[in-house]
Order: sequence, then C-alpha cells, then structure tokens
Amino acid sequence: MLNRSGATNARQRNVANSLRSLRRCGDRIGLRGPLGSPIFVPDPPIMSFFNTLSNNLRPEHRLTKLLVGGVGEIFMVMVGILLALQVNNWNDDRKDGVKEMKILREMRDNLDRDLVDCRFNTERNGQLLRANEAVLKQLDDRTPFHDSLRIHYGNIFGNTQLTANTSAS
Repeated sequence: MLNRSGATNARQRNVANSLRSLRRCGDRIGLRGPLGSPIFVPDPPIMSFFNTLSNNLRPEHRLTKLLVGGVGEIFMVMVGILLALQVNNWNDDRKDGVKEMKILREMRDNLDRDLVDCRFNTERNGQLLRANEAVLKQLDDRTPFHDSLRIHYGNIFGNTQLTANTSAS
C-alpha cells in the first residue's frame, strides 16, 4: 500500500475513503444487515463531488491550490473589469460619433441656407445698383421723367442684409 517514497497510492486512498463514506452513510440512517453490520448505502453524486474536492485539498497541497485559485479569481475579475471598461469606451465613442454627425449635418444645412441668402443678396444688390445708375444717368443728362423710370426711382432706397444664422446647438 505504500510506494517507494512512503506516500499512499492515490487510487487506494480513494477506495478506502469511499468505503468509509459508505459505512458512515449506512450508520447515519440506521440500516443494519441480518448479522447487525451496517448496510453499505452509496453516497449521492454531490457527496462524491465534495469528497473528491476535499481529497484534492489535502494539507500538503491546500495552500498552493488556494493561492492558485485566488490568483485565478483575481485575474478573472480584472479581465471582466477591463472588458466592461472597453465596452463602455466603445459605447461612448459610438455616441460621440452620432453626435458629431448630427452637428456636421446641421452645419452643412446652415451653410447651404447662408449660401442661398448670399446669392439672393448679391442679385438684389445688383438690381439696386442698376436702378441707382439709371436714376443718376437720367439726372445727369437732364432728360424728362418717363414712366419706365418709375421702377428705378422706387428702388433707390433698397438695401439687403445677411440674415444671422443662430441655430447652432
């Protein structure tokens, strides 16, 4: 039962532990055979799991296994935290990208409206300039007033103004 190093063979230890566990279980529930010896009742599967676990945590390996398990759990928690931070960063970047696209679209729309306003003002100022030149020519030449000059006299006091765009958010 002992090998060269003096340690008990692991398989033989497991068999001995299983037999002891079966005896304890039979004693616990009070089952006796015809000669008064306890009946062997097998442990439920969960008990065999716990027995195996306790066998693996014998004093000679307990500290090492506990340290390895603790370091493993700390590592897993760190990986989970880093993963959660990365997902949070990705989500923040996505939200920032959506907000940026909204602002860029709004800026493009505002610039399009400003361009339309500038073109209108340029055209209108050209009309006013032509009207003022026609009235000035008529006054310089001292020609008599004609009905065709009526519209030019009406446009002497016109002006245009660039509409300020204040819709930035």
